[in-house]
Amino acid sequence: MKIECPHCNKKGIGYFSKWWSGSATPARCSQCENRSYVSNGSRYYSTPTAINISLITVGVLALLLTQNFYFLLLIPFGYLLSQLYIVFYSPLEKATAKEIGRNKRLGNIFISLLLGAIFLYYLVQIIVSN
Repeated sequence: MKIECPHCNKKGIGYFSKWWSGSATPARCSQCENRSYVSNGSRYYSTPTAINISLITVGVLALLLTQNFYFLLLIPFGYLLSQLYIVFYSPLEKATAKEIGRNKRLGNIFISLLLGAIFLYYLVQIIVSN
């Protein structure tokens, strides 16, 4: 079973490809070879986040009230539900080659800055300890 592509409107995108897709790593349609992705807005700022927050809250409150640790199982269950929601209900957005390249560059810059900051932190720790 496949998901409908927003470019050609044919079922050509696999469920795992849709789940894994992002603006820098879009899913490819097997019918038209175009790419599309689930936007961050659909992934993080809507229903999936609401599912996670509500089940985490219910699980922790139930744990505190009953002291039954089985309620903590609601947390991974909530995560699973939110991921299923993304695969089955979040819309795919069309991606262009220019947009994909820009997003990959921005991701690489972010990772480089993060690694540089970590390196500087450890360098300062070494200098201070000597």
